[in-house]
Amino acid sequence: MVKRLGVYSLARLRELMCTDTLRIGLFVCLPLLVVFPILSIAAEETKAPAKEAQPLAESLKSPDQLVVTKAVEEIKKKGITDESLVPALAHAIKNPDEMVRVAVIDALAQMGPAAAKAVPALTESLKDQDPMVREAATMALFHLSDHAKPAIAMVVERLGDNNPRVRDVAVLTLSKIGTPAVPNLVGALASANEAQRDAAARALARLGAPVVPDLVAALEKGDARAAEGASKALALVGGPAVPALLEKLLRGDQKTSALAEQTLIAIGAPAVPDLVKALKKK
Repeated sequence: MVKRLGVYSLARLRELMCTDTLRIGLFVCLPLLVVFPILSIAAEETKAPAKEAQPLAESLKSPDQLVVTKAVEEIKKKGITDESLVPALAHAIKNPDEMVRVAVIDALAQMGPAAAKAVPALTESLKDQDPMVREAATMALFHLSDHAKPAIAMVVERLGDNNPRVRDVAVLTLSKIGTPAVPNLVGALASANEAQRDAAARALARLGAPVVPDLVAALEKGDARAAEGASKALALVGGPAVPALLEKLLRGDQKTSALAEQTLIAIGAPAVPDLVKALKKK
C-alpha cells in the first residue's frame, strides 16, 4: 500500500486529514505528522534495491574482472537480495578467476532463499577444480538447504573430496537438508572411498534417532562396507541407538549380532544400563 501511495500522495493525504479538524481532531493529526514521513522513507528504501539491480546485473556480465568484482562487493556490502540479479550472478560463477567465483558464490549464499534459482549453477560449481570454489558452493547450498534437494547426489560426492574442509562442509550441508538426503547417505556407506564412508557416517549421525532404523537395516542387510559404516554411524548416534542394537544383539543372525555388540562397545557407558537389563531378562 505504501508503494502505491507514493511520497506525494502520502503528503497530500496527511494535509487533508489534518485540516479537517472537525472530523479528525488534533489528537489524530499529531501522530500522523510523525508516521507518514516514516512511511514515505520506507517506500523509497523499498524501491532502492530494484533501481540498483539493473546496472549491477550488467556489470556482472562484464568481461572485465574488476568490474565484476566491484559489483559483487556492492551486492554483498549493501545486502541486496533482488532475485533479478540471480541469473547474472549464476553467469558470473563461470568467471575464469577462482577468487571472483568464490566471491560470486558468497554473494548468492548471502541472498538466502532469494537465490534459490541458482541451485543448478551452484551444483555445477561443486565440480570446480579449485577446492575453495567447491567449499564455497557447498556452503552456499547449506544456506539454501530448503531448495537444495536437486543437489543432494553431488553434495554426497563431495563427502569423498580430497580436501577435508570440503568434506566437513558437505557433512553440515547434508545434515541440514535432512531426511531427503538419507537414502543417498546410506548408499554412500558402501562407497569404495573410505573418506566418503566416514563422512557419510558423520552426516547420518548428526540426524540422530530418526535415522536409526535406516542404519540398523544397513547393519543387517548391507554389504561389509555398508554394515561397518552403519556401525560407525550408530556408535556416533549413541544412546538413542541402544534399544535397536540390543534387539539385534539378542535376536539377530550371527553377523548382525556381532556388529551390534561391536557398536554397543563403541557407544560405551551410555549403553551399559540397557545392556544389563536386557541380559537379565534373557
